[in-house]
Amino acid sequence: MFDDDNAVYLAEFGSDATVGGVACRGIFLDAHQEAYGLVSGSSLALIVPASVVASYDTAVVVGSDSYVVRDIQPDGAGFKRLLLEVA
Repeated sequence: MFDDDNAVYLAEFGSDATVGGVACRGIFLDAHQEAYGLVSGSSLALIVPASVVASYDTAVVVGSDSYVVRDIQPDGAGFKRLLLEVA
């Protein structure tokens, strides 16, 4: 359940974002991946409170960069991970 401790965490470590045109705060993850030195890519995600409304293809903006939602993974603890793709 999202509570005051989670709000403090987002205030400290979060970034301003918009999801579907609605302002929110979330933890942006941009992890570069390399498999066996042959395949390179990145895993983009935004961790937001579970109350943030999003579905497949929802527009997401973090800073000046635009993304679309490709998957949603609830964590059962008041947050969900929006897996993103560059728009």
